[in-house]
Amino acid sequence: MAQIRGTAGYNLGSQDNRFGGPGRADATNDPSPLEQLREQTNKIEDWLDTAADPIKQYIPAAGRFLIVCTFMEDAIRIMTQWSDQLLYLKDYRHIPWGLTHSFLFLNVIAMISCSTLVIIRKYTEYAVFGLIGVVITQALGYGLIFDLNFFLRNLSVMGGLLMVLSDSWVRKKFAPAGLPLPAEKDRKKYIQLAGRILLILLFVGFIWSGDWGIARILVSLFGLVACVMVVVGFKAKWSAILLVVILSVFNLVVNNFWTLHEHHPHKDFAKYDFFQILSIVGGLLLLVNMGPGSFSVDEKKKKLVGMDESQYLADSPPTVVPLVIKPHFEALTDEQKLYAHHISKAAFSGTRIILRQVSPESESIYNLILALQRHCNGDWAPLAKDAGVGNDEMQLALQYFTQFLGNLGNYKGFGDVKFIPRCSPQTIAALAAKVSAAEMFYEQCKSTIYADGGKPALMHFGFPGQGHMSTYYPGSPDITRDEIEKVGELLGAKGILPENSRIRKTTSGDYEILIASALSKPPAEGSDAGEVTTWELCSPLEGKRVSLVFGDHQEEMAKIALHIKKAGLHAANETQKKMMDEYAKSFGTGSLNAFKESQKFWVKDKGPEVESNIGFIETYRDPAGIRGEWEGMVAMVNKERTRAFQKLVEAAPAAIPRLPWSKDFEKDEFNAPDFTSLEVLSFASSGIPAGINIPNYDDIRQQIGFKNVSLGNVLGAKAPNEPIPFIRTEDLELYRENRDAAFEVQVGIHELLGHGTGKLLQETSPGVFNFEHKYPPVSPVTRKPISTYYKPSETYSSVFGPTASSYEECRAECVAMALSCDFSLLKIFGFGDGEIDMHGKAGDVLYASYLSMARAGVVALEFWDPTSGKWGQIHMQARYSILKTFLDAGDSFCRLDYKDDDLSDLTIHLDRNKILTHGRPAVEAYLQKLHIFKSTADVEAGRELYERMTNVEGSFWAEKVRGQVLKKKTPRKVFVMVNTVEVANGKVELKEYEGSMEGMLRSWAEREV
Repeated sequence: MAQIRGTAGYNLGSQDNRFGGPGRADATNDPSPLEQLREQTNKIEDWLDTAADPIKQYIPAAGRFLIVCTFMEDAIRIMTQWSDQLLYLKDYRHIPWGLTHSFLFLNVIAMISCSTLVIIRKYTEYAVFGLIGVVITQALGYGLIFDLNFFLRNLSVMGGLLMVLSDSWVRKKFAPAGLPLPAEKDRKKYIQLAGRILLILLFVGFIWSGDWGIARILVSLFGLVACVMVVVGFKAKWSAILLVVILSVFNLVVNNFWTLHEHHPHKDFAKYDFFQILSIVGGLLLLVNMGPGSFSVDEKKKKLVGMDESQYLADSPPTVVPLVIKPHFEALTDEQKLYAHHISKAAFSGTRIILRQVSPESESIYNLILALQRHCNGDWAPLAKDAGVGNDEMQLALQYFTQFLGNLGNYKGFGDVKFIPRCSPQTIAALAAKVSAAEMFYEQCKSTIYADGGKPALMHFGFPGQGHMSTYYPGSPDITRDEIEKVGELLGAKGILPENSRIRKTTSGDYEILIASALSKPPAEGSDAGEVTTWELCSPLEGKRVSLVFGDHQEEMAKIALHIKKAGLHAANETQKKMMDEYAKSFGTGSLNAFKESQKFWVKDKGPEVESNIGFIETYRDPAGIRGEWEGMVAMVNKERTRAFQKLVEAAPAAIPRLPWSKDFEKDEFNAPDFTSLEVLSFASSGIPAGINIPNYDDIRQQIGFKNVSLGNVLGAKAPNEPIPFIRTEDLELYRENRDAAFEVQVGIHELLGHGTGKLLQETSPGVFNFEHKYPPVSPVTRKPISTYYKPSETYSSVFGPTASSYEECRAECVAMALSCDFSLLKIFGFGDGEIDMHGKAGDVLYASYLSMARAGVVALEFWDPTSGKWGQIHMQARYSILKTFLDAGDSFCRLDYKDDDLSDLTIHLDRNKILTHGRPAVEAYLQKLHIFKSTADVEAGRELYERMTNVEGSFWAEKVRGQVLKKKTPRKVFVMVNTVEVANGKVELKEYEGSMEGMLRSWAEREV
């Protein structure tokens, strides 16, 4: 509701649709037993992934250590039993005396040195081949090659060593001299396959040896199934974990050498077997960490799903632009600079909250990027050379890092779809391997940086129970939409607002409401719901409990509250100080009632030199549409531009009656808001909007008012030579000259008169109405008295549900399209003299505005998925429906022109002379329906209208037009922002960075958050 998420002229970037691949339910209509097993093991794997999060980073190191345990133990055994070993080799193996010494000495040296190299990851390839050589020479030297159990065990140990080798090839491009190996990518998959097969041979030997009993039969059956699954690569990770458990228990029970007497004849054999099985367990742990590789059922399944990973590739290159702010910041007083500095620090202190709200891996990727940046301090060439990474691959990695920081996560802030690096996994692995601080973070996220072809739904935000990504429900992969709604209903009944919360479903089926706060317990005066923090749910979830858990993002919230308190010391007036006090209370205790109080003071703080807003504000990214993403803004007022917006506010009372509804459906009184043009100093968020209209609380908006802001340096930020597809050649020059002005007009009207108008007809309390209930107003759509309205405690969002946000954005966009045709409003912005003149400057701006909207409607198809038929971006869904309105206006007002069958020459033809006679009336007819249905809570009619208008029909739109949109998409801008630094004597200095990938990386590294 509160943000315009476009950029000037809708020159929208490379954003992929939210539902770019089929979900699990689309894979097959009649699931086979294999598919059913996959579904169940998917749930188990998701649970295991969540449970293993704290130890994931240590699994590779543990695996490598366990693999070489048997070699280290064997080296110690030889040294401590040197005489016995010599005697055995001489008397029983008949090896000449001198050779026995050399044989044992070389084995000890090889085992110790190669094992050490494996553990520390140095010259791993040579070390692995050295240890394999030890296995072979010992088998020959001790004459045990024909002992079946020994033979199988050692093959399994070699399988573990091959997994080490495969792991090293993921990290480093290396080809041992003289070995006739295939290409790097191919040899890795062959080695992984061989390693998987060899690893399970020990268990095969276990099955066919020993006495049979019920327990042995059961263990053997489970183990055999797991072995087969490991070999074929079907749920290989899950199966490897099962084998680790079985072998570990077996090892402790059977090979418990520590319980045997020192001179027991089987003690050495038990110890030898114990450490060999530890080595095999280590190999299985590496399999759990790496996955089965290309030759596996799991990998084949990913290919069968048909996910085209190319649509998820990071922008190459990203469009990086700086936000220019220095002149406006330098104009502030020292006190104002300190006020801005501390709010900026508070805003960016929430960076890790945003990352956690995006995906489980985002924070680790962020840590990885910053560790690499700090290591090389922006000079990436030496690191790339040391890691064996070529310049092209290095540039692709930097492009991914830049886009990640620009979106604060690995899902696009505009489009909510995952993006993946264009560089190979080996490149990032090789870079991380050279920086110890980065390697740990790489281990945490390496399996999730790229796409999981077997789970395409995870590439898009949505409900976890439907297989999509959402960390608003952490550790709850099976939580359903119905459960989320039922929990939400209970919280609403208890008066608990949801914006600063997340929901976690526990293993017992209960629900924890994680509340962001610096305190880990409810405050002494109680939470927003009082002293009670646990409740039981009703049917159909009877018996399940809902509990409030405080302290989510505790460390970050404490830092935020501290900086907010410091900002309050430099507040310009009492209103600002009270606003900061309520912010600090909210962030400290988790109270959203306190946050609402802060928003009341924010609205009352008229015309500040430093404007700001901070908190869990916009709810676009939560699939339920009610939980807010952390964001924080600090900006300076552009007084010259603000004068035009203030004139627009003054003109609003005269403009509102020109909208296509009567006063019955409009607020009784227009509360003139503060409307300013701002220059952004800091904006901590997954994406920077062009305009904002907040707060989002209807009661505050109705009773106190709201504010509108236009972000001038965001609107004005440009990349050189931006391509503009779908605009006719004869329109390009006019379009380039006027698109920024047109967008500024549109943002102003959208925010002020779009989001700022309209009345919700409601029964405010039992028997009390805010309209004449006995003689209800007549709907201009049906020509009949209205029959629907909002009930007590109902809100627009609760009634319209997931449709609400996009529907409201569409309504606001239509208001902008309708009223931008009012030349008296165009005059306010400095275009024309207020008289209708379609061929003057005002006419040019109006024409550019309609062209921009039509082009945005075409480009919007990038965010629509043909598989699911769903939209992935609410603003673009709205703009597509407005394009359809233009096309339906008749008399060739708007059409798509093309000659080539593939639509490669597609352009938009819009008749500027018919904007007032055809375009505006068509938009107003659509707007009228949108508004009346919203005003009267007629959700059934509203949804039917909006779904029809946003439905993408036929191959022309779904395949041909969308195909050209995808071919011609251009990267979306990412912004480089300054940092503020407090120096001596209460002074604040500005640290600027160049508008480049290097500037982006340096700015975040020096932000120290």
